[in-house]
Amino acid sequence: MSSLKWKKLCWPLSFIDDMIFKIVSIFEAIALVSMLSFFYLCCGCSF
Repeated sequence: MSSLKWKKLCWPLSFIDDMIFKIVSIFEAIALVSMLSFFYLCCGCSF
């Protein structure tokens, strides 16, 4: 019976965790792309 309660409690937490992970990964991808763009705009393609 206690395992049933734990599953009910864990479900919304897992959903929230999933949403936070998606938001963070999207934010990280945007940050990475903007950093690369900024580098290419400032330094150009000359290495």
